[in-house]
Amino acid sequence: MLVVLVLVSFAIIGADFAAISTGPMRALGIPYTWVLDYSPLIASISCFVLWVVLRQVVPKAAGLIVIAICGCLIWSIPPLAGLYVAEIPVARELTKEESASLVSGLGIKTTWRNSSQHGQRIFVAREHEAAARDELRTLGILR
Repeated sequence: MLVVLVLVSFAIIGADFAAISTGPMRALGIPYTWVLDYSPLIASISCFVLWVVLRQVVPKAAGLIVIAICGCLIWSIPPLAGLYVAEIPVARELTKEESASLVSGLGIKTTWRNSSQHGQRIFVAREHEAAARDELRTLGILR
């Protein structure tokens, strides 16, 4: 029963990881596979089925094996989502004029996130990373 509770909690916590990780892609309009949104649920259900099967083979270790596998699957969501989006550290938040110059001048959509660990970051599509870095360096806010 404990394994089921852990798998349910992985699905709930993983849903937050998926939402936070895919947020910049949604804001930038970058298409991505729907599997990223539902991967915590898919991983938890798959691990539950694996647990039911493994209980017959290795009853004492089945729970630990399944929890480790499910944890690794859930923790792999942010790196997978990061393949689509480039994070550019900046010294401060963009003003409306600076943001407009990126959008109108270069056609680059941006979104930003502030965190206590990483500071201000601007997110752009991977293919626009070099142009965005050059423009941010010109504006003098690239960190």
